[in-house]
Order: sequence, then C-alpha cells, then structure tokens
Amino acid sequence: PPGMLKSINRLAEKVESTFSKHSGASDIVIVKHADGELRTTPWFVHCDGQIQPHDTRVQVRVCIGGKGTELFMSVGRDHQCSFHPSDLDAAAASYLPSESQLQMLPLVPGKNEAVFEVRQLEENTQRWSVQSAIEANIFLWEATDRVVAFDYEGALLRSDAWAKEAKEAMLGTKKATEWDGKDKSGMHDGVGSLLSSLNHGGYRILITTNSPISRMSNRRSAISAASSAEVDRWGDQAELPDIPVMCGTDHTAAVLAKKLASKALAVAGKQGKQNDCKRSSLSLVADLFRIAGSPDSENESGGGFAGGFCRSEDVEAFVDSGVPVSGIVAVDRFGTSLQVVQQHGLAQAGWKSFGEFPAATMFPS
Repeated sequence: PPGMLKSINRLAEKVESTFSKHSGASDIVIVKHADGELRTTPWFVHCDGQIQPHDTRVQVRVCIGGKGTELFMSVGRDHQCSFHPSDLDAAAASYLPSESQLQMLPLVPGKNEAVFEVRQLEENTQRWSVQSAIEANIFLWEATDRVVAFDYEGALLRSDAWAKEAKEAMLGTKKATEWDGKDKSGMHDGVGSLLSSLNHGGYRILITTNSPISRMSNRRSAISAASSAEVDRWGDQAELPDIPVMCGTDHTAAVLAKKLASKALAVAGKQGKQNDCKRSSLSLVADLFRIAGSPDSENESGGGFAGGFCRSEDVEAFVDSGVPVSGIVAVDRFGTSLQVVQQHGLAQAGWKSFGEFPAATMFPS
C-alpha cells in the first residue's frame, strides 16, 4: 500500500543519515584458469558522502599489499567508483578492470590485502593528497578450486546483524559503529571448527551478505571478533581461514527499504526480494568458473560451488545461482537444526549443531 511504502522510505532515510558518511567495499574474487586467463567479480567500492561525484580532481588508487599500483577508479553517481571516468550514468558504469589491468596486478594466491586510496589534487601544489582509505581483500583462486558458500545473516551468526544495527539507528539507542560481534549476535557454536575443517579439506569459503556496502568494514570486524571468541572456546582448530565477504552496491537506505518491504510482504503472505543480493553475488562467483563461450556448462577442471549453508528462505537463491542442491544445508536461526536440502525441500534426517555435522562425509577432500 502507498502509505506503508511512504513509512518504509521515511525510516530508510532516517537510517541513511546515520550511515551517510561511511564508505566501504565488497571483497573481490579473481579466478585464474589453466591458460592464464583471469576472471574477476565486480569491484564494488563506495566513497563517503563528502566526496563530490564526477570531480576530475578526485581519483581512487588501488593499492595491494601496501604498495600503490597504476590502476585507478573514478567516483561516479551515488558515490560508486568505476573504471570509466566519463560515465555519468551509474547503470552504464564499469566495475570490471580489463584483462590487461588484472594481469599487471601484484597478486599472490589466496588473500591479498587491498586499499582504495581516495586522493584529491591540491590546487596550490598540484599534488595528490590522500583523503581517505577504503579497505577490502582480493582473493586469487584457481579454476580447480571447490567453493562452499555461507549466508552471513543466517548460517554464520545467530541473528541478522544489519537488522540489529538499523533498529538501533532508528531508535537512537546505540551508535551503530559500536557493535563488535561479541554479544548474543555472535557466531553459531561449532561453525568456526566447520569452516576450519572445510579449509583444511581443500575447499574455498565464500560469505554473502545483504548488508549495505557501507557496513562491510564492520562485517569483517565482526567475523574477526567471532573467530577470536571461537578460538578462545574451542582452541586453534576453530580459527577461521581467510574468507571473502561479498555484498552488492546498494547503500543503506536501499537495503533497509528492501528489508522492511520484504517483512511487510511476508506479513501479507507474499514473497519479498531480500535475498536478491545474495543470488547476485553467488551467480557472479559461479560465472568465474565456467568455460568461456559456454555459460551453461560447468568448469571442465571440476571447480566451482560444491555446496552452501543458508536459512531455508534462501535455499531457492542458492539453487538458482548454481549451488548444487545436493550440497545445500538449511540452518535454523538458532543453529540447532541443520538439514540437507533435497529437491528444494528439507530431508527428514538432520543434525542438532554444527559440531555434529559430518563435514568430511558431505564435503570429502
């Protein structure tokens, strides 16, 4: 109804004002094929609201491993960065560097720490000065790697962290930057050991989230804090491996509006679109492993998605994105019920915790 949509937009705008000065970037996955070709997910980078879009005196330099590269981005509409300075239409902006640009980057296998330096040309000195730095990670994988995806909001943590932050921002009860992942919104018991086990079994891990791009730094910090808590409780075997965390380009107001609209539709007995971001992220990663010219085929080297963990409402998004249904595990909000998905439905047999889950059986080395 129009009245409900207006209320949703007003609430979204209120939260947007809280996070408007935040910047952020999604992690990036690059897959190297046998012939040396590199394929990458889009480079989603968002500058804070203090940077003027389309300002030729502003540029974003990509730094990897603490060293600057010759790869630059520009700030466009909605403060999204792209590789085409002349693009005024956000829909036409390119978030993909060229093959030659990818090849020149000093990447090492696995995790590469990246910083996007927002620089401004000083009129007096005609020198570039760094105004801010946006951190992210670039992961270089092989085309033979097998991937297991985890839903941040459901399969990783006990509660929806973004919903918690948004609610606090609307009520004004707590600063959104204070949450560190150490409260009751922490990681499900045993999930740290599961992630570590999958990593030692040779699998790559991917985390997808519906959170706004401006909250990505907070997401990484929360995962790190939860990982430390898992190690303190279970020992070094529960330490999390390096994991990419991927989101979409939506800023705070857009994400919140989708979430509120999705909840309103659920009350009315209709299906929302809150999982579209996860579907998009998973599809983008799946495409990296496919053979060029054959979008519907699998990687002949056997790489790509082996399975995933998500809430039951996100199963369809996982399947539609190319995650094999035989490898999907539905997790309840408490992490006390894990069930293998079969033909888009839940099997009768299941497990009561991540600690009971037979990772070596379902995901053999």
